[in-house]
Amino acid sequence: MLKFMNNSMHSPVASEGSEEHAELLREARELKQESDCPWISSDPQLLAAAAAERVRAKQRDGLESSPQQPSDDAQIEQEFLRTMRGEA
Repeated sequence: MLKFMNNSMHSPVASEGSEEHAELLREARELKQESDCPWISSDPQLLAAAAAERVRAKQRDGLESSPQQPSDDAQIEQEFLRTMRGEA
């Protein structure tokens, strides 16, 4: 089961072409392929939120001693959704 964090958790903005954006797309693909999470791939917003949470969790695990720039979770999700729709 995925654990969703509240909006008080911050991570760098995943701008188009950035490493964060690429990681977000990789996580989304993994989520879509996992057989135990078919309900996530049926909702683009849920998929974006779950992928963003996985990226943030990996960043927290790998960069606990590094300061993170604040960003808005909704902005990350919207950028991901635009990419998934081909609008970016």
